[in-house]
Amino acid sequence: MSNSTGIAIDIGNTRCKLLYDGTLYIVDYSDDWATHVLEHIQAINVVSTCGISSVNAARSEALTQLLTDNGIAVLTITPGLIQQHITTSGVTGTGTDRLLGVIGGINVTQPPLITVDFGTAVTVNAVDRNNNFLGGTIMPGVRTQLQALHTQTAQLPLVERTDCPLVLGTTTTHAILAGVVYGVAGAVQNIVATMQQQNALLQHAAIIFCGGDASFMIDYFPAQFAILRPHLVLEGILRITNTNT
Repeated sequence: MSNSTGIAIDIGNTRCKLLYDGTLYIVDYSDDWATHVLEHIQAINVVSTCGISSVNAARSEALTQLLTDNGIAVLTITPGLIQQHITTSGVTGTGTDRLLGVIGGINVTQPPLITVDFGTAVTVNAVDRNNNFLGGTIMPGVRTQLQALHTQTAQLPLVERTDCPLVLGTTTTHAILAGVVYGVAGAVQNIVATMQQQNALLQHAAIIFCGGDASFMIDYFPAQFAILRPHLVLEGILRITNTNT
């Protein structure tokens, strides 16, 4: 094996993601999911530390044990390690994924910056030029809204997320999709603008889009509105891992 930088592992609710040298690996959960993660790491064929962030303690413990049993170094991402990169003294209860996205953003461009994570929820998060995390907003994501309109009403269909070039919906399906997609885009633009109006420290902040729907949603914003980095949370894990090994 060759020496290299770290491997980022994000153990999420629905699947496990790995990032190494710009390449993303995805492992769906099954009885032997941890073995599949190990196989990916062994195939990468590097001597490297794996930085792990997890929303599931049992899965994290199982994977950590398997990796260490196979001679692979593991760094568990803790609040203490996060605090080495950003200060969160002014906020409470912020999810680790939001903080890791901001840390990944600092690796992309100099703060101040605003990250927008398009996932199950859409989060907008801000950090000032001194790496102080200022807080942000949370709202339902595109797919979450589409699902809710179907499950919480009697007659509206479940609409798949697809391209929607026209905002004037000529069918119910088109109207739902347009309302959600353009609604999310408009909400994000308004939130960012309001953040910058209310906080002078953010007036010239870079904006970074990340998350599973980021590549889709960026087309509904003005050109040059944001930098696209879909795997920003994993980049944050890498930043912490590479500075602590």
